[in-house]
This record gives sequence, structure tokens and C-alpha cells, in this order.
Amino acid sequence: MNEKKYHYEIESFLEPIFPDFLNDRKTDLEEEEQAVNKKDFKTLSLLGHKLAGNAGSYGLPELGDLGKELESSAHDENYDRCKEIHLQIKEFLENLTVDFI
Repeated sequence: MNEKKYHYEIESFLEPIFPDFLNDRKTDLEEEEQAVNKKDFKTLSLLGHKLAGNAGSYGLPELGDLGKELESSAHDENYDRCKEIHLQIKEFLENLTVDFI
């Protein structure tokens, strides 16, 4: 499988707090996976909303867009789309590289 690479240039003032942001997203990803497996659309909607709200602040607009899509799909109780978006978020986080400028 050819995995997409996600490379971003991030403002240097975010460098000290960026690792905490990523660790929080990985924790959220685990919770998201459990919610997908349980078809817990309320939790998926909340996690999507949280991701949409903070990813852009860290210079990751594409990740924020995925959060918006997750929130919307969970609101519609579209299980297949939620699962697909979850996998896209996972791929994004696993393949993210950054340079601080």
C-alpha cells in the first residue's frame, strides 16, 4: 500500500507544545477507534469537533478538515464514513512529518 506523506512547516513558537498536541491526538485516536467499534456516534461527534477546533491552530488544516468530516458523519450516524475518516486520521498521524520554521 502506498501511504500518503503529510509534511507541514509549522511556526517555531509551537515547537515546545507540539509533542503534547500529538500525544493528545494519539490518545483521542484510541478513544475514536473504540467509539467506531461501538458505533458511539456521540463520542465520534465530540472527538471530531475537538479535532476540527484545534488542528488548524497547530498548522494542520487538513487534519482539521478530517475532524469536521468526522463530526458531520457522526451527526448523520453514517458508520461507514466514520470508519473511513477514522482510518484517514490514523494514516495522517502515522505519516506526519514537520519542520519548524
